[in-house]
Amino acid sequence: MKDLLRLGWPGDLLTNPVDAATLHCDEPNTFAWSRANLAEAMPGVSTPLSWEFTAPSTVSVARSMFAMLGVVSAHELTAPLATAAEAATTLFFGRAALNVDVMRRYIARVPGADPDEFERQVLGRSRGASPEPKERWRLPIVAARLPYNVARFRSQTERNRVEVEAWWKTEVARLPSASLVSAIEAFDDAVRKHVDLVAVHSFGIIIGQAYYSSLAKLCASRGLEGLELDLSGSGEGTVETAIVDDIARVAAGELDLQGFLSAHGFRGPDEGELASASWREAPDPILRLVELYRRGEVQRTAAAVDRHAIARARLLRALPAWRRPLARRLVETVNRYMKLREVGKSTFVRSRDVARAAARRVGALLVEDGAVSDADDVFFLTRAELDGAAGPALRALVAERRALRAHYELLDIPDHFVGVPEPRVRERFTLAAAGDIISGVPASGGTFEGIARVLRSPDDFDALSDDEVLVCELTDPAWAPLLQLAGAVVIDVGGALSHGAIVARELGIPAVIGTVDGTDRIPPGARLRVDGTAGTVELLRIPEQEEPCLALQA
Repeated sequence: MKDLLRLGWPGDLLTNPVDAATLHCDEPNTFAWSRANLAEAMPGVSTPLSWEFTAPSTVSVARSMFAMLGVVSAHELTAPLATAAEAATTLFFGRAALNVDVMRRYIARVPGADPDEFERQVLGRSRGASPEPKERWRLPIVAARLPYNVARFRSQTERNRVEVEAWWKTEVARLPSASLVSAIEAFDDAVRKHVDLVAVHSFGIIIGQAYYSSLAKLCASRGLEGLELDLSGSGEGTVETAIVDDIARVAAGELDLQGFLSAHGFRGPDEGELASASWREAPDPILRLVELYRRGEVQRTAAAVDRHAIARARLLRALPAWRRPLARRLVETVNRYMKLREVGKSTFVRSRDVARAAARRVGALLVEDGAVSDADDVFFLTRAELDGAAGPALRALVAERRALRAHYELLDIPDHFVGVPEPRVRERFTLAAAGDIISGVPASGGTFEGIARVLRSPDDFDALSDDEVLVCELTDPAWAPLLQLAGAVVIDVGGALSHGAIVARELGIPAVIGTVDGTDRIPPGARLRVDGTAGTVELLRIPEQEEPCLALQA
């Protein structure tokens, strides 16, 4: 998997900047941080073992992917972190956050890249007040390295997918009976593969964002602002819409459950947390969805295909003939990278599921030895503690860390902040009223009126219909089958290039993302008008006698 990385691989991984026992960076700093993108991949409060699995990639990959671009030198690649706050990713009160200033500094070195566009499209907002110097001192190296890695990215992503899919199937089949040594070795192997895979995936995100930004600028130059949304959703499908299609096939009797799990069993709610259960371990949500799909006609429509075709024709009509071939190629490239982005994510999520299977086997063996009380206690240990050498002391460590995580879960931090954030606690608040407008980021065009269904988890549904608006905090692939059932979606966290936005465009449903507090302010059962083109949600009518709910306040 290192073919693409060979001109930019970091060698030794950077040291994990945050102790897995505390899961909190308390280093004073003045950096800008954002949870908008990482909250999709690492929702909620991490467990110690999950962070130790994730840290090698999140800490090192930011440098390695920019080395692939040619803008990070060998010296920078291996330079130690001065403090935990110098990392591109760290944890605050157990929650992952991206160092926006570090990312902007690297992006400013990439020819044609715009840090403001990156922050707005990937993170859902842009301060626009932190101009980074345009560093062009490595342009000759960029000219040599970037085209090579861009040319190989597509084939490397597909090769990774094939290799990792076969490896995942083999490992999850053998790990339930593996020895302790073998299970720990599998965990370590999954860490190494995860680093490789996330590096390639992240490289694709940066390149794809650059192409998307170019398309947005082209549309704006012809007075067609926002048209890039419809142009970046082809309707041809992604690995997430394949989940939707296969659930429909199971509901129609064309595919059995085992066939579905063989293809998608590594996925599940909160799949970025190792302590969560993937669908292969707990398929009940899929069985419930199958029953829901059976109750009505559920299949993907041609809405996204039609919208894409109309948008493409509009753009080409607005351009002189000599510019149209390049515009067609740019649109095709953006669509290709949107799909490859989801392929890359699904591939590294498989490595997570192998680590999950390995950890649960270790946990089961530790229970047999009397070292811990429950197999899932393993997720509250560090990698160094997996062999159970600490004996009875492990029980005390697990209890202490469970209590700390429970404390963190009572708190929350802002989606965007500077320095060490002030944690917030949940308190009473006032719901939005009829006539109020909640603003976010345009994510998928079109308008829709329907009843709000506010969900906190993709497993928290009893029914969902196409006359309802799905309102949620964030999405991962486990939400895709629910997006298919809804008429529109409103998401608190993310930007135009977030997972939920990409899937909504492929499904052809209106979407507003980055509302920050929509799930707290929108009353369940309220009638909404969602304008995915303008990025607004209007409350048309609210249900009577709505009880106060909990929100996050400082």
